Amino acid sequence: MKILIIILLLLPTSHLAAQVTISGTVKDEYQNPLTGANIYLKGTYSGVTSDTSGHFSFTTTRRDTVVMVVAFIGYETIEKTIIPDKKNITLEFSMAEVSNELQQVVISAGTFEAGDKKRAVMLSSLDIVTTANAEGDIYGALNMLPGAQTEGETGKIIVRGGESREMKTFMDGMLVSSPYTSRMPDIPARGRFSPFLFNGVLFSTGGYSAEYGQALSSVLELTSDGLAEESVTSISLLNVGAGLGHTHRFKNSSFTLETDYGNLTPYFAMTKHTLDWEKVPESISGQLRFRAKAGEEGMFKSFLSYSGSRSILNYNNYNTGNTERIALGDKNLYQSNTYSTMLGEKWLLKAGAAVNFTNEDYNINRNDKLEDNLKSAHIRLALQYYLNKDITFKSGIEDFYTENEKTYRNNYMTDVFKLKFADNLLAGFAEADIRLSSKAALRTGARMEYSGYTGKTNIAPRASLAYKISKGQQVSLAFGRFYQHAGNEFLLNSDSLAYENATHFIFNYQYAGSNRLFRIEAYLKEYDHLIKYGNQDNYIYSHLTNDGNGYARGVDIFWRDKQTFRQADYWVSYSYLDTKREYRDFQVKATPVFASKHNLSVVWKQWISKINSQVGATYKYRSGRPYYNPNNEDFLSDKTKPFNDISINVSYLTQLFGNFTIVYFSCENIFGFNNIFGYNYEAEPDASGIFRSHPIQPFAKRTFIAAIFISIK
Repeated sequence: MKILIIILLLLPTSHLAAQVTISGTVKDEYQNPLTGANIYLKGTYSGVTSDTSGHFSFTTTRRDTVVMVVAFIGYETIEKTIIPDKKNITLEFSMAEVSNELQQVVISAGTFEAGDKKRAVMLSSLDIVTTANAEGDIYGALNMLPGAQTEGETGKIIVRGGESREMKTFMDGMLVSSPYTSRMPDIPARGRFSPFLFNGVLFSTGGYSAEYGQALSSVLELTSDGLAEESVTSISLLNVGAGLGHTHRFKNSSFTLETDYGNLTPYFAMTKHTLDWEKVPESISGQLRFRAKAGEEGMFKSFLSYSGSRSILNYNNYNTGNTERIALGDKNLYQSNTYSTMLGEKWLLKAGAAVNFTNEDYNINRNDKLEDNLKSAHIRLALQYYLNKDITFKSGIEDFYTENEKTYRNNYMTDVFKLKFADNLLAGFAEADIRLSSKAALRTGARMEYSGYTGKTNIAPRASLAYKISKGQQVSLAFGRFYQHAGNEFLLNSDSLAYENATHFIFNYQYAGSNRLFRIEAYLKEYDHLIKYGNQDNYIYSHLTNDGNGYARGVDIFWRDKQTFRQADYWVSYSYLDTKREYRDFQVKATPVFASKHNLSVVWKQWISKINSQVGATYKYRSGRPYYNPNNEDFLSDKTKPFNDISINVSYLTQLFGNFTIVYFSCENIFGFNNIFGYNYEAEPDASGIFRSHPIQPFAKRTFIAAIFISIK
């Protein structure tokens, strides 16, 4: 691993040749601007995507004759030979629709994607930060898509009946082991990364590529930005903290340094809440990003992120009947290096190395101390071969290293209780994308993994098929077998557990056209070899086996429309979920506590030109979730009342001392619905033999964020 990291760090990062700016517009034959057209120099990575006005601009150091390509789904590709012998070149393109009125068929089953030129844009960074209820959190925005729901008391995403751990996050192909911040009991976590770090978001709710493993339900692939367009200094002032950042653009590279300070004292002072803080959460974080062109066709990216936080909460633990003083410290370091380049005209090389260190330190009542240390490393080497315009092969090898240690200390005990495991997981994958005809496309492949800790091997076949019915309409099918290690808490107890597995079957219909998108997807997930145990005492589990099983089936519906209403964008998503499991300490097959049968989301965004503002609103509905009631012999048969939330936000664009400024305000659950996530029960019954319940609720009925963002150039 060290050798690969050194190689990545020593790769050439810049060329000193003078740059040429190529700019222009892309329109259709009726002179309407085309948004999202792909403009690039053939055989290179020099290129860009057209914006909402059809405009594009990028730079190149090429001085010889090159072929410029303009491509857009449903239109004839344009190739134009140019000689970049001027400092600035301006071009205009008019694209004609393909004669057979067929758009390129693509694999769409199970996947929502933004930033991929082959598909309609679903979510962008701007979508995420302007979605009311998301509060600028990537995972909060995913909660508004079909198939996904947020477990309110943890803040983590649940996908199609799968636990939150069944979803894995990757940045530029590299695993992020700790994507969420640490959390206190019954208080939701957030994602660690800002959405503005990324220009592409692939959210796969099932049936995903053989590139990805160790995820039973879902994969979130984040593609980070390339070279910064210009040098800029940014300042942010919020009611939850402040931030300062600077980006400097060089000829062939860019460097960004950002730091953020968070302190929730002002926020809680202005919010009516139920929490008893001894020390309100305080955090410091920083990020360093370096981007450099490596030759004409290569790109090197280096990313470093650190965050640390401290807080102390007096928490009512109804299981013990006591108020516990919980002090939490969280430290996280993530570092990745990636390199991609063309090898000749038909080979694409991608290589990367990443490390992640997370330390969580819980101190309870100044006596009991639990320390959780997680270390991980990921090395990846992948090749993509473009045989011809219809066939692409992809293959790669990966090495995942995971080390987890939990240490428990008690001031009244002389011994230290410690559990630890370390695993080295080797993986390889191979996959082919085949365009069978202008109407049909096939993706087929497989993945193999071997765990050094358990000595277990798995082979996971995957296949997807898409067929174009007519212009803008297609159907897709997907099948796949997916494996994942048992959770770390179980691996700490046993080195002989088998992989948990799930088999996905997906049918998808999609229509895309005229700035509208409709899709409906039916799926079935069959779980096997899930973990079961007899009982648990902290992190010690008895009778650990892989005898569990279950299923999840349902229908997801999505509609997005940017066309009907002037300067408005809205979408509606609905999910129906039927899922049951017999796993963990379940004695019968039942619906898990995190699953809601019905989920509905409505998102509206309206641009108001007269006041230079965007106004957003969301409505979220979830039917009741099961919860365990010790007073009821029928296991997990009780349900909470339905969840409702209406949230709003406003973004006002202006100038402050001549600098571009955004004034932002958002309010979640503006009408103060009394939502309940579940119930805690007292450990002992009362005099009548009844266990008293206490609702698990948001710490505040309404939450709000106020912020000012200033860009100084």
